[in-house]
Amino acid sequence: MTARSRNKRKRKPPPHPSAGSKKTTRAARKPPPVPRGARLWLFRILAVTVVPGVLLGLVEIGLRIGGYGNPTTAMVKAEIGGRSVWHDNQRFSWQFFPWHIARTAMPYVFDAKKATNACRIFILGASAAQGTPDSAFAFGRILETMLRERYPGVKFEVINTAMVATNSHVVRRIAMDCAKHQPDLFVVYLGNNEVVGPFGAGTVFTPLSGNLKLIRFGIAFKTTRIGQLLSNTTGQLAGDGGPAVWTGMDMYLEKQVRADDPSLQTVYSHFRRNLQDIRDIAVAAGAKIIFSSVGVNFSDNPPFASLHRADLSDAELKQWQQHYDQGTALEEEDKFKEALAAYLAAAQIDETFADLQFRMATCYSRQGDFDNATDRYVRAREYDTLRFRADSQINAIIQSVAVENACDNTYFVDTSAALQDESPHGITGEKFFYEHVHMKFAGNYILARTVLQQTEDILPEHIRARKAPDAKILTEQQCRDRLVNTLLDEHRNAEMILTEFVKRPPFTNQLYHNRHVEDLESQLATMKTRLTDAKLAQIDMQFKNAIARGHRNWWLHWKYAGLLSNKLHNQRAAVVQYRLVLDMIPHCSQALTLLAKSLGKLGDLDSAIALDLEAIRLNPAFAIAHYNLGVSYQARGNLDKAIRHYAIVIRFKPDHANAYNNTAVILYRQGKTDEAITTFQKAQELITDVPYLYYNLGKIFAKSGRIDEAIEQYRAALKIDPDLPKIKKALEVALRKNK
Repeated sequence: MTARSRNKRKRKPPPHPSAGSKKTTRAARKPPPVPRGARLWLFRILAVTVVPGVLLGLVEIGLRIGGYGNPTTAMVKAEIGGRSVWHDNQRFSWQFFPWHIARTAMPYVFDAKKATNACRIFILGASAAQGTPDSAFAFGRILETMLRERYPGVKFEVINTAMVATNSHVVRRIAMDCAKHQPDLFVVYLGNNEVVGPFGAGTVFTPLSGNLKLIRFGIAFKTTRIGQLLSNTTGQLAGDGGPAVWTGMDMYLEKQVRADDPSLQTVYSHFRRNLQDIRDIAVAAGAKIIFSSVGVNFSDNPPFASLHRADLSDAELKQWQQHYDQGTALEEEDKFKEALAAYLAAAQIDETFADLQFRMATCYSRQGDFDNATDRYVRAREYDTLRFRADSQINAIIQSVAVENACDNTYFVDTSAALQDESPHGITGEKFFYEHVHMKFAGNYILARTVLQQTEDILPEHIRARKAPDAKILTEQQCRDRLVNTLLDEHRNAEMILTEFVKRPPFTNQLYHNRHVEDLESQLATMKTRLTDAKLAQIDMQFKNAIARGHRNWWLHWKYAGLLSNKLHNQRAAVVQYRLVLDMIPHCSQALTLLAKSLGKLGDLDSAIALDLEAIRLNPAFAIAHYNLGVSYQARGNLDKAIRHYAIVIRFKPDHANAYNNTAVILYRQGKTDEAITTFQKAQELITDVPYLYYNLGKIFAKSGRIDEAIEQYRAALKIDPDLPKIKKALEVALRKNK
């Protein structure tokens, strides 16, 4: 091989970076191209949207896989008795209220696959629609009873999704979920809580915002697990911002809203938009929708709170007060004409004080001038600064939303007018209402009948064809008989209204309050005398007959179990009925606890404890279940656990007298006398009307040789209830020892 050949085959070494042409060097050093113009903006948008979105999506998936958070739909899927069903989500309202005081819908269950002969009706609303104080006799149940009677062979499913303390912001969210389940009809009875409910001007929960889109974004965000995590974290760090415990309407005492407050216009605007959306949701789902006006108690529910107009001068206020005081003095002497003249003089200075308008209405009514009385009752409602009743503007919005789309499967019924038509002198009051808005059976019957008449006109033709010949609308008494509404229910509901509503703020601030309490107590005493053993036996037979002839209904078994357990003291029979209830609604924490209580009375503490623990798993803030656990553990001698659960009860219900009493008794038996005394004294600061809290503390003082203090406690107990033989005897013994 020649030298030239060898040189040809010899490869040249790669050039050094510093060597070569100028062109090659510059090319090697050239940086990558920088995005410019539209490409740059696309890059920036992707960086701030897609990348964080992907990361948040991964976090959301991780939280769901890890089991964090709760389902946020109004209903959840389950299997009950081999059936695929949907039932109420007991944690749905945690999105809107602090979890420990969140309200729930009453239990409901419906088939995941709708039957061919079914007509599915969803009830939307708040406590009045739910049926407070007794959802067994809500208007939805009466409506369902009427429809089944008139259309045999049709499976009417009336599903009541209403919840206490909610308003249209919450109900719109519920309507979205109902729309997924083949609805035929929505019935909306809503409006009392627009100001005091979530995002209202007078709420103690989520505050009002003028931006509806922002409110809805916040609601939607809480449906995610990330939203729940952030909400729970910030709530723990800064407090929930809402009430620590649920105490009822008195939570709102510091949230008064005048009639001319600009924030009300925001409330009205939001209400209209939410109703429009609920209407559109129903129509888009192929359903029809009935909006109802809202009835309220005018004549027998004085305003909860009154404020003078903001610009009233001191001199004007002084003059106003003189006229008002003169009027009240004359009214107390039944000089209604003269009193009215004084009140009218006060109204010339400031008519916006709600109590003034109610007193004027009373004077007009007592003189037989019911037209002027009606006008003043309405004004009293409008000027009431604790706005728990739907006002005129709320009802006007309901009607306008329905009427503006009347041809689009949207209908309106005027329940308020129907109630007035059947009220004395056209003024709604105690005939139909327990207090401000919650209806007695008679009121719910009027509402159900009014809705029925519209419903029949819009039922699908294949259902209307099944109408029974010559079918008449059931009377109120016939509905009572079919639902087994008895004197026992009347007594229990009236007692509950008196103790849980009327005897508590803000009712205690109302005009004529003492007189009202006396009237209710007299009515209760009369009803109690009628609840003889013979009457209870008759009610027992009513339930047996209804169960024998009726369709499968958990309410019937629930009510019968209550009679057996609480009045007939037949716990074994009650257990049978409660088990039937749980066969149909196994997710119901209340039913679990009621069964546990009956089993506990029968001595089956293991089963009772297991059931109460399950109830607490479903509802961690369920105070009754914690109390029952305390009782069971105390009976077992596991006193530390008992005290721990009693402490939880007191946390959620600070006025739970039995939890304090049982805790103090345990502490005393453990030799912790000072702690027991302190517990009783703390209870007495919060609960002033329970005699045994004083009697039992008196016993501890007596056993400790502190006779003077024991006598003081016994006397305090007898001041609450003078007819307690055991306490009278203890006082006599203590007085003899003190001589």
